Amino acid sequence: MNSPRSDGSAISKAGARVREHLIEAAGEIFAEKGFLGATSREICLSAGVNSAAVNYHFGGFEALYVATLLEAHRRASRWL
Repeated sequence: MNSPRSDGSAISKAGARVREHLIEAAGEIFAEKGFLGATSREICLSAGVNSAAVNYHFGGFEALYVATLLEAHRRASRWL
């Protein structure tokens, strides 16, 4: 089954896993280095995905940052 994307299109389970890996890796790297100290390449290497994955799945580095913040908020909200 395909999952919806923010733009309304569908992604495969494999694509959803890539997005999850990117968000996990980005969360760790952004927490350690901040937005300005992190790089897309470093996040992709940490996630074990192709360096084009950030642009493909999120449309750019800033959108990955926003998605990472939203995921952090979602997780933190579970504890409230």
